[in-house]
Amino acid sequence: ITAASLAVFALLERDGNACQRRMPNGSACGAYANQVDHIGSRHDHSDGNLRSLCEWHHARRTSAQGNAARRRVSQKRPPEKHPGIR
Repeated sequence: ITAASLAVFALLERDGNACQRRMPNGSACGAYANQVDHIGSRHDHSDGNLRSLCEWHHARRTSAQGNAARRRVSQKRPPEKHPGIR
């Protein structure tokens, strides 16, 4: 077992193995959590920037972050017209 694995186990235990994703009514999801998520910067691994999430919420969050990154990349300058087309 690596130090990183021990840190993940400790974080999951800290949160009672319960998903910490806030629902619209303000309560936590509470489903069984087996994933750890960065709340802010993905480079900050401090306990205050990490939370436990269930597999479903972690997949949704990761997908949303990936889609946002693709949108940022696609906002490049418009393609140039072909030189033979006027």
